[in-house]
Amino acid sequence: MPKVYSKEIKQEAWKLRSQGWSLGEISLKMGIPKNTLSIWVRDIQLTKSQIKRIKEKEIACAAMGRFLSAELTRKRIEEWKE
Repeated sequence: MPKVYSKEIKQEAWKLRSQGWSLGEISLKMGIPKNTLSIWVRDIQLTKSQIKRIKEKEIACAAMGRFLSAELTRKRIEEWKE
């Protein structure tokens, strides 16, 4: 059975998205799946600066993820050699 969210929760998500928050940021803050959020906020048009901020954040997070993955791989190789 699907979870039912209150009107206030939906309005809060809509407000955050209107302010330029990414779906991931809203999901983390509110504990709501991104696919649910995307349905609620799909009619919101972000400004160019909001889109730019979200893209820059995605790039920065991807770079951090690559770094962490490389570190983990190095540790696994060292453990394997022992």
